[in-house]
Amino acid sequence: MEQAKESFHQNPFQLRFIVGALLAVVVFVLLMGSWFTIEQYESGVVTTWGKISYVASPGLGIKVPLVQSITHIRTDIQSLTPKEKVNTYTSDNQEIDILFTVFYRLPPEKVAFVYTNAQDYYARLYNIANDRVKAEMGKVKLEHFAEHRGEIRDRIRSTLVKDADVLGLEVTDFQFTDVDYTKLFRDAVNAASVQKANVETREGRGRGQCRKGSGRRRRLRKSHSGKGSSRSIAHPERGSRAKQGCAGVASHRGREDQGGEVGRSLAGQHVRERPATAAANLRLGTQSQMTQKRDERIATRRNNS
Repeated sequence: MEQAKESFHQNPFQLRFIVGALLAVVVFVLLMGSWFTIEQYESGVVTTWGKISYVASPGLGIKVPLVQSITHIRTDIQSLTPKEKVNTYTSDNQEIDILFTVFYRLPPEKVAFVYTNAQDYYARLYNIANDRVKAEMGKVKLEHFAEHRGEIRDRIRSTLVKDADVLGLEVTDFQFTDVDYTKLFRDAVNAASVQKANVETREGRGRGQCRKGSGRRRRLRKSHSGKGSSRSIAHPERGSRAKQGCAGVASHRGREDQGGEVGRSLAGQHVRERPATAAANLRLGTQSQMTQKRDERIATRRNNS
């Protein structure tokens, strides 16, 4: 120690150099901590000993080192999406899993309010969105969700716009990202689709049989040249039943949920009656021809006698 002191006394320049280097380091650190940069998509809250002094705009700013501090807060549009799907129930007690996305932003004029009152705004907004989704889904039946999905989305968005304003946030949009139905519900929907397709196929075949039967009746009328009127008089109910069968198929088309069974029964009745009606018409035509030939033979005999 004594030797070190003697060396410092003998060489004062060395001591001044060490002190100057230390002062330079301190000044450099202070200068580096006295300025800050705010990006275009954020605002900066400058606090002095923990109290808000002002909100810095994008660009270069200056603060007092060791006295003032800066907190960066984003003001661009951000998204909030749950890590897992939200499980909820509809008004008919059907289970459904929903994944949603909330788009929001923090207006620059609300930065100081959010910093003071709701620094955990992300968690609060998630809890609000989660509750509003469950509340709205509890008002609709599961079978009507797909049909009114857009209306439900808009109602939730309107609710979030009002509720998020309390936190100083601006909700710009809300979307249903993914919806997962239960396996039981999906199987029921598939079975209903198959049943509907089968009903439409049967009704289409019944309409085709009606068109074929109508064409055959027109050809029979033309071949017997005017004798169809006597057949219609003799058996008017047969032709009317056939026409009613075709009318039944047309009037009940697409009503498998409300009286579709009646339309199918009428179509089946027409298909069953059509061969019998055609055979009866043929028998009547044959009988008329035989009666005409018999009358001609009687008239010929009288003339010869």
